[in-house]
Amino acid sequence: MLAKQTKILGMLLFAGILLLVFTIPASAASTVAVVDVNKAVSECKSGRRAQADIKQRFERLNAEISKMGEELQAMQQDFQKQAAMMNDAAKLKRQQEIEAKFQTFNQRRMQAQKEIADAERAALAPILEKLKTIIDTIGKGKYDLILDARNTIYCNPAIDITAEVTKALDRAIP
Repeated sequence: MLAKQTKILGMLLFAGILLLVFTIPASAASTVAVVDVNKAVSECKSGRRAQADIKQRFERLNAEISKMGEELQAMQQDFQKQAAMMNDAAKLKRQQEIEAKFQTFNQRRMQAQKEIADAERAALAPILEKLKTIIDTIGKGKYDLILDARNTIYCNPAIDITAEVTKALDRAIP
């Protein structure tokens, strides 16, 4: 539902931009540029550092989650091997232990996913904020409209300012 609403909103935004571009009088020469925000962030030095930190954190958390999963699987296999020799009370106790471990595993997995998302947001927020300032600075007096490349179907590579924006971002955040 949310994806559908987002898609519709994106299409309406795109239609509005097209309407704006085509309603500007022909006598006023409009200059339009396109920037690939994702590419600029992923290729700038600070973006690569942030991505490396996030990847390192992800790998650490993934190793922790994998170890917990292996322990849980070993507990289950051990229970299956020994279940025939256990009395009902022992079986029940072991099943409860496995269930508790499974719940702990799922909680940690969800917590790790949240940690990664939060870390990504925290690491990229200052870069995206600086990126907006840079795009505004580059655009003032030079362009009438700067679009995000994700919202364009086609653009002439001559109007793509992603490389210029990436270089400016590297200068701004060493």
